Amino acid sequence: MNLRNEQLIERLKAHPMRGQLAKCLDVAEAFSQDCERVAMNRDLSEVGRANALKTILQRAVRDLRDARKPVDDLRKTLETKRSAVKSPPFDKTDLVGALNRQELRAAMRGMDTAVRAGLITTDPTFADALLEQPPVLSGLTPNEGFLVQAAQEARLKTLFGPQLAEIAELESTLNEAAGIAAVARNDLQTKAGMPQLEFDAFATPIEQKLRAPWLVKMGDDQPVLVVQYEKKGSTDLHRHATPDEIRDGKFYASEAEYLAERAA
Repeated sequence: MNLRNEQLIERLKAHPMRGQLAKCLDVAEAFSQDCERVAMNRDLSEVGRANALKTILQRAVRDLRDARKPVDDLRKTLETKRSAVKSPPFDKTDLVGALNRQELRAAMRGMDTAVRAGLITTDPTFADALLEQPPVLSGLTPNEGFLVQAAQEARLKTLFGPQLAEIAELESTLNEAAGIAAVARNDLQTKAGMPQLEFDAFATPIEQKLRAPWLVKMGDDQPVLVVQYEKKGSTDLHRHATPDEIRDGKFYASEAEYLAERAA
């Protein structure tokens, strides 16, 4: 590992994904060394050298994709947790609560911005009163739209304090991890000598497993099979998947999903 990479990993000494991030940087460094070996191989023609570079770049992109999978998994986990943090609707059958919030809105209409802001951000009952109805009914002017966001944040903090704290911690972990993975990807692009658009066109289908082999598994104790769609209707529809097919394949939910990806 080069000095810069060592410094990056050292900076993340206590990071929970430190080992996986080191693998991402190792992929980029290995690719750089492979490029040097290809460049020095005098037995290769210009076309042969270009083909060899394409082959090792494809392998490096695959390796980086797999090395950064925990980062992508964490991003999906965060999305799930964020989607679960939302304010529930107000209980329309709670007439007493509705009347109380109506009185609070009437009180806020007579306050100046500073007082309203203080109550909305410190007292959940005022935040609820504001959010239940259009802001104008609480006396807010168009310039006070920021108070609506403050009220939303205050209400969520009241309802989901521990969850929001966990999300904030995971976001910090993800931001650091994604940054290191992005450094490794940029290293691949730089060493490959490709403009951004050209590199993305090459790498994105590999990273996203576009038009991937269709994998199926008949049971937990059964081998992974690949669907030979061109043999649909025959007894040879399935065969054992190779290690590379397992690595690059996807378990499509249906034939429609498989075909839709290829039509895109």
